[in-house]
Amino acid sequence: MILVPISTPPILENTTYHYCIEFEWQEYDNLFFSTRGISLPADMEEEVPKRKAHFLGGRYCAHQALEMMHGSDEALPIQKGEEGAPIWPEGIIGSITHNENFVGAVVADKKNLRGIGIDTEKILGPQSANMIEGLVATDKEKKDSFSFDPFEYFTLIYSAKESIFKCLHPLVNKYIEFHDVNIDQVDFEKRTFDFSLLKSLNEEFKEGMSFQGRFSLERDKLHTAFELLH
Repeated sequence: MILVPISTPPILENTTYHYCIEFEWQEYDNLFFSTRGISLPADMEEEVPKRKAHFLGGRYCAHQALEMMHGSDEALPIQKGEEGAPIWPEGIIGSITHNENFVGAVVADKKNLRGIGIDTEKILGPQSANMIEGLVATDKEKKDSFSFDPFEYFTLIYSAKESIFKCLHPLVNKYIEFHDVNIDQVDFEKRTFDFSLLKSLNEEFKEGMSFQGRFSLERDKLHTAFELLH
């Protein structure tokens, strides 16, 4: 099984370790990962090959990022939580994303960042863009879409909210709905998006609070990230 390391998209500003690969999930080989100390949890043994390949590829990238961080090839355990999210080693935060033949992971020291979320999506086609508009976008986001390429814009709306959720979920310990967040402003030149909370998530993250994330646009993919500082 061939995993090809690729340059990381310029979406992260702070002290993080980011590792990305391209691979053909159709060539999924469990032995490749098991010999590197990476294995499937018992509840995933019966999953389809694509889901297995993405899970293991994500853990592989996470281990590579941790190796970059610690300067050691020791495979630190990354457990799988009840909802499928990774449980990071003590003192570490991180995020994993996968999309078809792309997988990436980022890790950071909790001393440097409070939270982090990354996401990568293939640019949506007409049918998928219409679905995202109907299910994910707020009324304001739908109105703002007329100023942009609709396929890039709705890909960004979806991906940005995925990154936001991945960052905030471990801090609020509750499911965040797509309509709990509004992407207020998108700057395709600076590659930034501003967003605000449309409802209070807990006593700290209140309705009306606003933040900024970053994104990177490739020919057929869009990457987003949200880093929460202390």
